[in-house]
Amino acid sequence: MDKVTVAPGCWMWRGAKTKWGGQLRGDNKSRWLAHRFAYTILVGTIPPNHEVRHSCGTKLCVNPSHLVATPRAKSYPPLIQDEGLDIPLAKE
Repeated sequence: MDKVTVAPGCWMWRGAKTKWGGQLRGDNKSRWLAHRFAYTILVGTIPPNHEVRHSCGTKLCVNPSHLVATPRAKSYPPLIQDEGLDIPLAKE
């Protein structure tokens, strides 16, 4: 949690960033988007064919109460897949 600013509302990721949000590396050099990692650790496993979305609209937020797993078919904006990372094509 040393790379997260916890405050009322959004919990902001302060570590490495990509254009898709925060990023961190696991022990085995795997890459995680910070919000997906936070969801997995604090909420549970991301269901198959689901994406983790920010209900607050802030891509660096890792507050588990702002993270929602949504089925890929019903998610928007459309996504492409690159090495398991969810990459938005457009921002709503």
